[in-house]
Amino acid sequence: METSVRLANILCAALAASLLAGPVLAEGFPARSFDDLAALDLRLIQEQKKKPEAGDLFFNPSPDDGGRAVASYTGQSRPIDLRKQAFIIAFASSGAGNEDYSRLYQREYLFKAGGKDYWLPVQGQVSRYFAQELKPGQPVALYVRNAGGFRGAQAWDWVFLVEEFDNPNTPKGAPPAKKGPVIPPGPKTAV
Repeated sequence: METSVRLANILCAALAASLLAGPVLAEGFPARSFDDLAALDLRLIQEQKKKPEAGDLFFNPSPDDGGRAVASYTGQSRPIDLRKQAFIIAFASSGAGNEDYSRLYQREYLFKAGGKDYWLPVQGQVSRYFAQELKPGQPVALYVRNAGGFRGAQAWDWVFLVEEFDNPNTPKGAPPAKKGPVIPPGPKTAV
């Protein structure tokens, strides 16, 4: 009897946690454009008072700098290019407990927003739902983690990691339909 009561309590706690996780996820992703996300990174880089040079890496230390960005789904995908994959591995390695995080990203998908093309890495568990729920040209709300970026010869190449997606008309504050794994904490900010 005691074991069944304990099991019932554990199941109730797990159910409550899963119901609360959706709204918490949505709250952590305010509506932001990709330009807004890049501006957040540029502001953090400027605060470092160091002139960026080609080859520099910047890891955004705040898991709160992600956003819910609306874009148009194109249906096109490709394997993540080697530079971006190396960045994701380094980003994941910078956080305690994130060693497996980079393995979630194997492909990037083309989205269009604000007249620009964005090749965005998408978690494999999440992208499996694209064919079922999205059609090319359809708007989609992307829940992205602003990981930072790497500096090319002339400009930054920003890395926005898609951790979830939903209909862009979902009411503000409503949780997305959960498709992906639990999101690990962001990178370490102190040594």
